[in-house]
Amino acid sequence: MNGVPFLLLIFPVIFSLIAIYTDLKERMIYDWLNYSSIIVSAIIAIIFKLNLIGFAIFTIIGFLFSYLIYKMGGWAGGDVKFFTAMCAWFALFNSNLIYIIFIFIISAILIVPVAIAVYWKKIFENRKYVFQKVDSSLQNAFWAAFAAGIGASVYRYSPIYSLVVGLFASVLIIKNLKLPLFVLAIASAYLSWELFLTGFIVGALITFITSILIGSFLVLSPKVLRTSKKIEELKEGDIPYSSIYLNDAGKVEYWIPPSLNKMLMLATKLDKNGLERISPPQKTIVDCLDAGGITNEQIVQLKNLKDVKEIIIKESLAYAPSIALGFLIMTLIIKF
Repeated sequence: MNGVPFLLLIFPVIFSLIAIYTDLKERMIYDWLNYSSIIVSAIIAIIFKLNLIGFAIFTIIGFLFSYLIYKMGGWAGGDVKFFTAMCAWFALFNSNLIYIIFIFIISAILIVPVAIAVYWKKIFENRKYVFQKVDSSLQNAFWAAFAAGIGASVYRYSPIYSLVVGLFASVLIIKNLKLPLFVLAIASAYLSWELFLTGFIVGALITFITSILIGSFLVLSPKVLRTSKKIEELKEGDIPYSSIYLNDAGKVEYWIPPSLNKMLMLATKLDKNGLERISPPQKTIVDCLDAGGITNEQIVQLKNLKDVKEIIIKESLAYAPSIALGFLIMTLIIKF
């Protein structure tokens, strides 16, 4: 662990708890907290005579990676600084750059259950929409269980074989080739019914829970994470749900980013009009893809538009809990 006492993790834990508190309460992680955290971690690196070049490179790459997420509209500026500060602490114990990707993946996976935990009251109020996802989730779990069971049946021979066979079973499911799937399932159960049954049950449970979480969150996000605000109530940093721009005739129009599936569908058609629809307008008054949100100058412009009385604002997610958990989990994996 680079010769740094593991007990020093108490410092990033305290720092993370403060950041999580302010992010949940105010949707803000203070700059002084992030900057002071980076400075303290750098001082510790110097005291314990660590490889400062490796420490600096890991921290800088962490910043560049998180800044890319920011430019893509995924995180706000405070999230970037918090991720960078956490990278600085993580670099004290291990500065392998590949862990940055793993930490981000873990954090991205955790954002759904964390968001549901934070907004559980609103989700409970809209519980009827959650129950609408149960049927489709059960179907997903049933078929995924076959793929997991088939893959698990050959795990004792090689994890690689398990992955390949499981992926092959998934292809059969996607292609709706049920008869070959059942034949393969019977053969897998004959090979090792214990592993097949274990994989079947675990795969069904994981898929069902994941499907419920993601599906419910997607259904509820318009109700939970959006609110209508009058122009006079807007604040700097508010993130609009749609971009607002003036067309050639000088009239107000709105642009909403298409879903990934819709983008792929329109792009594959090679239709010029379709491709234009997935591209954001060139001249916008407010841009929904700008992670920095609305500026005071843009609020003034909106007030001067007679046709716009209110706009829909996206309520930002608190990413600090999932980011902190991502670093914690990866640290424990490396340690134990």
